[in-house]
Formats: sequence, structure tokens, C-alpha cells
Amino acid sequence: MAAQTAHAGLVEFVRGLDLLILDTQYTAEEYTHRFGWGHGSLPESVQLAIEAGVRRLVLFHHDPAHDDDRIDAMVEAARTLARGTDLLIDAAVENETLVLTPANFLHPAVGPVPSSALPKPVAV
Repeated sequence: MAAQTAHAGLVEFVRGLDLLILDTQYTAEEYTHRFGWGHGSLPESVQLAIEAGVRRLVLFHHDPAHDDDRIDAMVEAARTLARGTDLLIDAAVENETLVLTPANFLHPAVGPVPSSALPKPVAV
């Protein structure tokens, strides 16, 4: 019951985000051997993003043993899991900069956030 409550709280915490950058180090198979190591798994990351109505999920904190082909395969597997939803899924890339525009910062209660209050671009 506590795990369900924690999951529900996490879903609410990220509900409606335009961008969720989430630790997705392991595949489902790998996670069974590494449960409790403090890292996320592909199916759980995708499910969380879908449940919370996230617009874009970026998988990061890649396992050092994974090469580019393995990461590409994880992205494709994630997209398959999200098929039929509007969720966009990518993997973080070394030295990539994600630019967050004012259009991504609409607060439902007050409208657009002033550009002076926007954060600087974030490198992942």
C-alpha cells in the first residue's frame, strides 16, 4: 500500500510536465537483477510519464555498459510501450543542450511566466 501511495504521489508531482528527464538506466530484464540499486527502469519510466500526461520524456543516466546501439534500442522499446499515446521519447545525448522556450512555461493559474523569470538553458 505504501508503494502505491508513493507512486500516486510521484504521478501527481510530475503531472502535465512538458519535459521529464528521468533516470532510466536499466531495461526491464536488467532491473530484475538490480532492484534497489537506486536507478530507474524503462517500463516504469514510460508508465510514469504516460500516467502523468507528460509531453516529452528524456531517458538519461545511461548504464556505462550500454553502447549507442543499446541506448537506441531502449528508446525504440520505450516508444513501442508508448504507442497510441502522444508521449515523445528521446535519450539524453552527451553535450546536448535542451532549450526551454517561454511557450513551454505556461502556468495554468497565471498564464505565461515572464521571460525574466525563465531559467537559462540546461545542458544534460
